[in-house]
Amino acid sequence: MLLSINHHCASLCQPASKQGYKSVTFLPNKRPLNGRQSRANVFNIVTPVIRDGNITALESEPMSVEFPLIIRDLTLDPSSEWSPRCNGWSVVRVAEGFGYCLHKTNATQLQAGDGFMSSQTTAVTVRASQLGALRLHYFLIQPRLLNGLLTVVECQQLETLSDNSSCLSPFRADEWIGQEFSKLVNQPDREKLAVRCALLQLWADGMAGLFGKPALNVAGEKKLRERFHQLMEQLPEAELMDITLADIAREIHCSERHLGHVFREKFGVSFRGHQKELRHQHVGRPAVDK
Repeated sequence: MLLSINHHCASLCQPASKQGYKSVTFLPNKRPLNGRQSRANVFNIVTPVIRDGNITALESEPMSVEFPLIIRDLTLDPSSEWSPRCNGWSVVRVAEGFGYCLHKTNATQLQAGDGFMSSQTTAVTVRASQLGALRLHYFLIQPRLLNGLLTVVECQQLETLSDNSSCLSPFRADEWIGQEFSKLVNQPDREKLAVRCALLQLWADGMAGLFGKPALNVAGEKKLRERFHQLMEQLPEAELMDITLADIAREIHCSERHLGHVFREKFGVSFRGHQKELRHQHVGRPAVDK
């Protein structure tokens, strides 16, 4: 059996001397498999059955070819659904519209900029709202292609996570992963090496939160939280509205990503979300003379 990528059917008409010989040719598939998306990665497998030197039948079957670390576009019609399928991990973000992320018995609302990371064994479905279409951006990660980068421990951790059917990591538009994804989507050439490396870094940073914290760092984590709580007790509310997450991270000596997790645990909302709430509350307050 010979596999070749072709854009014409001419090669299908070549005679064959052996009875029952089959050849397979990939042809671009013009019909979407699910939703309205770019067809660059979908082909028809055309299998001609040749007997006595003549083509007796043509069998056609759609096949999706995965291209990791390439941002893809997908548009769902109102009320339609889509489930990511890949041999690895999917990172999905809402570009436009409103919808829901369905996982087991839970339904999470998705707005522009929101998204999630999921493994190949996670049964997750995206459903568009009845009121309008839902446009998505997504890219795929195949850890088996990263054997030169991943350590033995990291490979074991990924295998453990992949075997967990509940491994779903949602994110909001105002969180760091949502903001970084938005920046990469707006790059002029999204297939460049620099963008693909940035997508890999985005996924790696997101996975760090799923791996959990090392047990040997319990004492340091406790001290970090103590410094954070102490700073929050001393920092005026008005100053918190204008300060940045990077400013606080430098003050208590930790990374912005780690601080973001600590802040959400403390206040139940992201840092930017808390700032928006404070500004909204501040607008409704009467002016106070100094």
